[in-house]
Amino acid sequence: MDVGCATGNFLYEMKRSGRWQVEGVEPNPEAARYAKERFGLIIHVGDLTTVNLPEKSYDVITMWDVFEHLHEPMTNLKIIKRLLKPGGWFIFSIPNIESWERKIFGKYWLGWELPRHLYFPSKQMMETMLHNVGIKLYKWKCIGGAYQSFLFSLRFWLEGVFGRNAFTHSIIFLSRTLPIRFLFSPFFWIITRLNRASIIAGFANVDFDR
Repeated sequence: MDVGCATGNFLYEMKRSGRWQVEGVEPNPEAARYAKERFGLIIHVGDLTTVNLPEKSYDVITMWDVFEHLHEPMTNLKIIKRLLKPGGWFIFSIPNIESWERKIFGKYWLGWELPRHLYFPSKQMMETMLHNVGIKLYKWKCIGGAYQSFLFSLRFWLEGVFGRNAFTHSIIFLSRTLPIRFLFSPFFWIITRLNRASIIAGFANVDFDR
């Protein structure tokens, strides 16, 4: 199950693989309707605190770039624990406050995204929160998309410093070209390998021995 599944693109790809039975939870009725009609997906409209789902029914629950938007994070984690089968996995992504891009771009860093992001949990804070509800964090990993995140931060910085004009548009356009991407690819390979990209994923398993 994907929580905050938006228009269902991730769920559709998982369904198309033929290996998964998929469902989604999405608070936006229009996005949920699109996912249902376009991909034929099962989508529960609402959030984990409002939809009625069977306990211990899911092998994997994903939450991509959603956790930092939640008004009740601990309540959501407790619900996730109840919904997962024994041995089930919770896989999620959050802004990485240890990223090099945060240090480079400062207040223009993509991860801040105020006021939509309500808080910015560190990896240690996330591990503690998960542990407190009986979920064990096994691994952190930056899994891709570093260059796209960088482009957003670059655009915010350029527009914040120089305004929206032909100069900033030309820099953003050039930064999307293959030669520039190739030139900077070693940097993004390094920050991804070191878990210092802007978005980091956590892989956690239900800890029933707690």
